[in-house]
Amino acid sequence: MVVVYLIYDELGLSLLPSQLLPLLRTQQRRGFCSYVIAFVSLRDFCKPAWRRKLRARFWDSKNQKPYNIVMLPKMSWFLNSLLLRGYLWLSHRRGEKLLLHCRGPLATAIALKVRAWLRLSLRVVYDVRGISPEEWEYSDGYGKRFYAGILKRLAAAERLGLDRADGAIFITENLRRYLLEKYHVSPKRSMVVPCYVDTEHLRQLPESSAVEELRAELKGRCVLIYSGSYAAWQMVAEVFSIYRMIAERRAGVFLLLLSPHQQAFTDIAQKSGIKRSDYRVITGSRTEIMPLYRLADMGFLLRARHPINEVAAPVKFAEYLYMGVPVITSEAVPYCAEVISKHDLGVVVDTEKTRWKEAAAASVVTQLNDHPQLVAMKRRCQDYASKHLAFSGFADRYREFYASLMQSPRKAA
Repeated sequence: MVVVYLIYDELGLSLLPSQLLPLLRTQQRRGFCSYVIAFVSLRDFCKPAWRRKLRARFWDSKNQKPYNIVMLPKMSWFLNSLLLRGYLWLSHRRGEKLLLHCRGPLATAIALKVRAWLRLSLRVVYDVRGISPEEWEYSDGYGKRFYAGILKRLAAAERLGLDRADGAIFITENLRRYLLEKYHVSPKRSMVVPCYVDTEHLRQLPESSAVEELRAELKGRCVLIYSGSYAAWQMVAEVFSIYRMIAERRAGVFLLLLSPHQQAFTDIAQKSGIKRSDYRVITGSRTEIMPLYRLADMGFLLRARHPINEVAAPVKFAEYLYMGVPVITSEAVPYCAEVISKHDLGVVVDTEKTRWKEAAAASVVTQLNDHPQLVAMKRRCQDYASKHLAFSGFADRYREFYASLMQSPRKAA
């Protein structure tokens, strides 16, 4: 069996290696052939240096070289389907068992079109990472004049994937229910796998001199961490507001901001009146950023009430817990809120209540003031993530899921 991971316009995402490398590594160890086909923008496709840089992020530590990544230029659906059809036809023999694991609705729609053309023993898996039309609309896409066409296209691809794919993988049970109620179709086979952590990679993170230098500079101060972008759904303004309230209640609390949007966070910190000695904005690769989690006492993961958050299982949540960082989250992310409340792994706030930010600040200060309890909570976070959010715990489920799809009759095109 050959497993091909098909990606559409996601190869540059910083989170992608943590979710894709464990799958590639596992398939390789089991003796299966696996590789990645990624559709990238035509502009990026024409930059050899950019392509080399991205390949280097998917490093095969066993063979000391990048995993096999085939990049194709992103064009129209029809031309993309022709490109994929041609590549698969030339690369694989007739009768060879081929499974296309497709991230997102657009990759899945292209794969399904190709499957109808090829005489290969081909199965298609729709890897459902979220609700694409709602995410596009919430993030403002490319402007409202483009909404109608893009949202219609995304919804059509989403429905097609659920209806025609041989199987689907959802990150939460809420996501599966939401899409079933929305489209009234569901794949014949499916499973739920939350965003996980690549523990093998994290265990190999080198000791960082930057971590030791910052730890010495902080001199035992409590550290609150925010790791993420300046996107609308991250509730950045509320994070700064809660931090100020915490700082008023407890002296010496430091805010560590890990983000690619360094200038934006610096500007809002200055506008919020936070002293330069009380915060730091650091940007870098994930390998450089992740060791800094070890400095944190608690981490922010706030979200507003919106369908995209109600079905989410953020990668950041798994990473926080694995690195021993108790999480400050909101009930707007039911998956995170349920885990935290059930296992006592942080603070959950209800953003619908009046004065919720004051309540959040008070709860965080209570945790920070009880050092023995905070240390125990950090240990619980690590234990939970190691048992329930490490990829190793899902590897056999992927193997069994792939095998069941290859043995079952192909779904009608």
